[in-house]
Amino acid sequence: MVICLVVLIFLLILLNIKMKLMIDKFLEELRDSADIQFKIFTEGSCFRLYKILKTVFPNAVAYWSDLDNHCITKVGKEFYDIGGIIKESYIENRSYYKIPKSQLRGYSILKWMSDEESIGTKIEKYKN
Repeated sequence: MVICLVVLIFLLILLNIKMKLMIDKFLEELRDSADIQFKIFTEGSCFRLYKILKTVFPNAVAYWSDLDNHCITKVGKEFYDIGGIIKESYIENRSYYKIPKSQLRGYSILKWMSDEESIGTKIEKYKN
């Protein structure tokens, strides 16, 4: 019984490490796909990155900082944005908090725009 528990814990640790590596690799590929990606996902489309990660990792949770005006994503025990894993001390110092599920939809209007239009005024070209 004890051996089974040890093996189970070991497998869970391996899965957690693999998940971190997958997320890091995904973010690296996204950053490297175009020089502007970092700017896009730190200056307006940070919540969109959460939505993308949520599609791949259904247990992802969105966190927001009013000080940074920025959304980060928690997957497992780690917090991420386009730059990778975020230090826990930074999250605490910048007062990040979990976005309540009832408010998630409101954050979806946030997106990066290359011109001076205000958030939410750009007409969408594609139908849902």
